[in-house]
Amino acid sequence: MILNLNISRAMFHKNEISTNNEYNEIIVKYFKGNLKAVITPINNYKIFNLNYGSNCYDTTDTFRNKEKSLMENDFMIGPVVEEDHGNWILSVYNKNNHDEWIELFQVITVEITESIPIYPEKPKLEEGKDFELRFAYPVRNLQSCEITAPRTTFDRFYDRDKTNLDSCGFSIPNVTKEDEGLWRIVGVGNIVYEANAYLEIIENS
Repeated sequence: MILNLNISRAMFHKNEISTNNEYNEIIVKYFKGNLKAVITPINNYKIFNLNYGSNCYDTTDTFRNKEKSLMENDFMIGPVVEEDHGNWILSVYNKNNHDEWIELFQVITVEITESIPIYPEKPKLEEGKDFELRFAYPVRNLQSCEITAPRTTFDRFYDRDKTNLDSCGFSIPNVTKEDEGLWRIVGVGNIVYEANAYLEIIENS
């Protein structure tokens, strides 16, 4: 069963009389003890791709088939877009011992991550050179950037590439053999963007 709860109408206390049958005769009171947070792990979920099919002539309506298979306590979000990234609130309403409606809720975080190309794709540098790394193209509404160095290097100094701020540009000066390995950039905009590159260091003879 798919339950649609319309809370856009006015809510009345049970002792009040509604002269219009269109109004719901319930009220949600936010007193101490009447609003409870349900804290449980959300690990029973599935992700499916609407673009997937056995061939280009496959006309299977995957979304509709998934919708028909929903159980009474299931819900489905999608097809997800950038605007779906962030916190969602799952609410359920039931009556307490005083015949009043209370709300139980849980916050669900939907994090959408996209792997994008990096530049340079296969960096190879001599020792002592400066290493510059960034996304292959600018990201809209970029809010923050983070770079992760290989485990072989410790407390590595780096600087932001001020000419490529909108593509998470970084500059790592004077590379050594310890800098060789997998570097990772994570940028947060409307969603989370990430890219990886393996840096190869040529030792000076």
